[in-house]
Amino acid sequence: MGDITEGECDGSGAAYMKSKIAFTLVEIMVVLVIIGVLSSLAMMSFSGSMEKAAEREACINMESIASASTIYRINNGAYPVATLVDTLAHINLNLKMDFPVSAPKWAYAVTPYEAPTLPQLPYACVQATRLKTGSTTVLKLCTDTTIAGQSCSK
Repeated sequence: MGDITEGECDGSGAAYMKSKIAFTLVEIMVVLVIIGVLSSLAMMSFSGSMEKAAEREACINMESIASASTIYRINNGAYPVATLVDTLAHINLNLKMDFPVSAPKWAYAVTPYEAPTLPQLPYACVQATRLKTGSTTVLKLCTDTTIAGQSCSK
């Protein structure tokens, strides 16, 4: 007997077609759904990683701005007043920095540290605010890292 070809019967009266290798529509749909679920999981993980990288970039920039503020204080006897360092353009100009000012991810500002119980201390704090729609991330870093909770934290 050999392989049953189109039109032959196997004794039960039913005709069979020769076996062909092909995927059914259901199998293709299942594969597409699995690929969609995996890609959405990957995108969520990727976007979270991008946000963490942006925060780390801001922390590094804030550390650079804090160092430049300290150098400014050493050269001029005091930290710069807030109006001199309230935008990236002012920070670049007055602290001799070179941050790109076109399409920034963060808004930076340097303010004097104000302790409610201590006399005015010679510290400055750098604040970064995320410039992303729907985000309220604000990071703060002070030149005196011994101040609790001020080391590039939310």
